[in-house]
Amino acid sequence: MSPRTCLAAVTLLAASACSVFSPVNEDNFLEKYTRALCDFDEHCNKSAFLEQFDDVDECFDDTMELYEDLDIDGCDFDKDKAKSCLANAKDARQDCDVEDVVDDDCGEVFDCDGGGFVGGPVTIENFSKYYLEAYCGAGCTADVSAVCDQDLDTTGGTGYGCDFDTKAATECVDVRNWTCEALIEGSDDSYPTAPRECADVCG
Repeated sequence: MSPRTCLAAVTLLAASACSVFSPVNEDNFLEKYTRALCDFDEHCNKSAFLEQFDDVDECFDDTMELYEDLDIDGCDFDKDKAKSCLANAKDARQDCDVEDVVDDDCGEVFDCDGGGFVGGPVTIENFSKYYLEAYCGAGCTADVSAVCDQDLDTTGGTGYGCDFDTKAATECVDVRNWTCEALIEGSDDSYPTAPRECADVCG
């Protein structure tokens, strides 16, 4: 190996190490979290992972593309929750507990007045969970506790035969896109109303 090639290799390694071990901040959190997600799936869901990706790098690139339309500019960044989220996501590989990789802290890293980052890419498996959170967090005046206070099973996805649209799903579960509307004209009770993108989630 020539001195120039050797120097280039060392520089590349140093840059990679810097990215991995640098303190978490609002600029690198999504990269670190996405890497942890892909490491988790590659380790804990090997067969399904290899059906979709060649390796962790491809998973990382494809997942980061899902964040391109995520509007977190102007959101408040919580460094402590970011650290907790990343620590839990990395520890999740130990026992392959998916609850650790999408724990509550991950959804609260960015405070966007009730919206923004939801704790990982929206998938067919977690869509129902995020939909319910948006419904219950819309801040409307009607009493929706009958729905929101129940211990509902939201792990079932959206059903069979769904041609899942990730972009529409992400817009759908962003509570900032929800409105409050009265079912009866003149009523003081307003109910959470989903954005039109929700109708496009299953194609």
